[in-house]
Amino acid sequence: MTLGTSPKPEGLTNPPLHELMEHADSKYALLIFGAKRAKQINNYFMQLKAGYIKDVRGPLTPYEDNEQPLSIAFREINKGLIEGTLGSEDNISSQSRSKVISNSISLSATDLVGGSEEEDDIDGEEEESQESEEPYEEVEEEVEEEVEDEDDGDEDIDD
Repeated sequence: MTLGTSPKPEGLTNPPLHELMEHADSKYALLIFGAKRAKQINNYFMQLKAGYIKDVRGPLTPYEDNEQPLSIAFREINKGLIEGTLGSEDNISSQSRSKVISNSISLSATDLVGGSEEEDDIDGEEEESQESEEPYEEVEEEVEEEVEDEDDGDEDIDD
């Protein structure tokens, strides 16, 4: 018996990364695509174990019983069983999302800086919050009184 690497790649090393990169623009895009497919495969296995299968696509390639869903997903990608654009759409959508986020941040900062109408709204909200705290204080006092009454009753039992 020899120790070391096996002659045939196993697990996440099969298929090799350089072969998988032919299907994606970047390692990140490949990982995201593989993770999404692995989640579908995992859902399939979980539903299969529970005894029902509903709207979930199982593995498209033969698999071993103890094989991880991510390994199965990468083999499906490498064989071309799953097609999709990897990278280009993800980059566009993330750039547009960051623009929306930066625009909303600048709008909220502008709203906080100026405007007397907004200050009136803020004061109105504070008054409402003070009013809403009063019933809670009354309830807290009642609970404290009940706890004190229970404590008095416990002392009578011990004596």
